[in-house]
Amino acid sequence: MDSIFKGRICEDIAAKFYIKNGYSVLKRNFRTREGEIDIILHKDDTIVFAEVKSIPSYWNPNDFSRKINQAKVFRIKKTASVYLASEVNDVYHFVRFDAVFVSKDKLTCIVGAF
Repeated sequence: MDSIFKGRICEDIAAKFYIKNGYSVLKRNFRTREGEIDIILHKDDTIVFAEVKSIPSYWNPNDFSRKINQAKVFRIKKTASVYLASEVNDVYHFVRFDAVFVSKDKLTCIVGAF
């Protein structure tokens, strides 16, 4: 299975997880010159930028720095600021960045990961 297809499957799983927990998806795969955000969601007065990663089932998702380094965090935050400046008409009081890790047998969502 190629990595793009695998990534899309993991993003679908993550989006379903958020929807099941009361979130609405605003956009998927938002791209700018600065970078990409996998899923942008909202619930109540919070907008969430979620980075989704596929991991092997034996890997500890709490050590997310192995998959999401500081350069990636910087690009995600810069891309989020572009989204907020250009695409958001509603007022959100809170902005959150989550890391979602999907393996064969489980999903781990680290709320407010960075």
